[in-house]
Amino acid sequence: MPAPRPPTHDPLHRSPTSSRHPSSRTPSTTHQRDHRGRHAHPDDDDGDRIGPYAIAEEIGRGSFATVYRGERQDTRGAVAIKSVIRSKLTTKLLENLESEISILKRITHRNIVELKDCLKTDTHIYLIMDFCSAGDLSLYIRKRGDLPSLTASNAGLLPDSPARKPSDKVLYPHPKEGGLNETIVRCFLGQLVDALRFLRSQNVIHRDIKPQNLLLQPASAADLVAGHPPGIPVLKVADFGFARWLPSSSMAETLCGSPLYMAPEILRYEKYDAKADLWSVGAVLFEMSVGKPPFRAQNHVDLLRRIERGEDRIKFPDEKRIDETLPPHEQKVPTKVSSDVKAIIRRLLKRHPNERMSFDDFF
Repeated sequence: MPAPRPPTHDPLHRSPTSSRHPSSRTPSTTHQRDHRGRHAHPDDDDGDRIGPYAIAEEIGRGSFATVYRGERQDTRGAVAIKSVIRSKLTTKLLENLESEISILKRITHRNIVELKDCLKTDTHIYLIMDFCSAGDLSLYIRKRGDLPSLTASNAGLLPDSPARKPSDKVLYPHPKEGGLNETIVRCFLGQLVDALRFLRSQNVIHRDIKPQNLLLQPASAADLVAGHPPGIPVLKVADFGFARWLPSSSMAETLCGSPLYMAPEILRYEKYDAKADLWSVGAVLFEMSVGKPPFRAQNHVDLLRRIERGEDRIKFPDEKRIDETLPPHEQKVPTKVSSDVKAIIRRLLKRHPNERMSFDDFF
């Protein structure tokens, strides 16, 4: 079967003539945790609803917020309800939350989690958002796509159906260990490119691109009609708690993000621009391709030291020699990463922003 057509703006498949269109964190709106519980606040309209939304089970919890699965009662549409407790917010955290709400109210894109509504009471702030039933990219990598909400055991993303049989063909099987099937990697990357292009057109920098903030949901019939490859998730960028309006001529200087995916200029406490997001994309692309982040350490200092010591030499497991003295069943054969994927990862993971791939090349 031929590989699916990648999204229009996959940087690995760009045509020269292609058009260019413009901690204490809250949990993402992903259905991946196993918490259970009902929701009752004294200022709710009812213990099991807020406004027009019925509240179901808890699906995520953070330091000052809880996420519930919900349903809009008039349309029966599934939503995620992020319930933020005002009393647990510092002035800075409240500023971050209000900034997140402001940004999400002004952006709409198929690869960005939508803020559908925002309700406020004396004690809580409720963000009503897309419900992404297939979890996040981190879970997908760990489980190799084998999730209850997906039909084909390794790659399918049509809703579960009684008609599905165990013998149904897996379109893009993943290797047993290591990275994901490269067809799926390319499709995910293409969707992430589309989202980041849109954010740049709106002068938004995300500052926390990581697998846990890339949510997945089953492709709808409309997605498939629009050309989305069957058997592959729709990816949505989530969690804009660190996002900021940042024109292309401006710089930021706040230390924020998730260390394993944080650009070295942020770790060095230097001023930075939107190209910091491109480093994070490179780290995510490496993890999708190999199965683990490119750099790991116990703290910021050690992480930066490892990055600097590497001197931009990004090594891939498939470039190491297999120990042929071991019996075949003990030999670990790493996931093969194609040369063009390696090239783009290496260009994204440049320590110095001026040497890193440009947005024009990336898009």
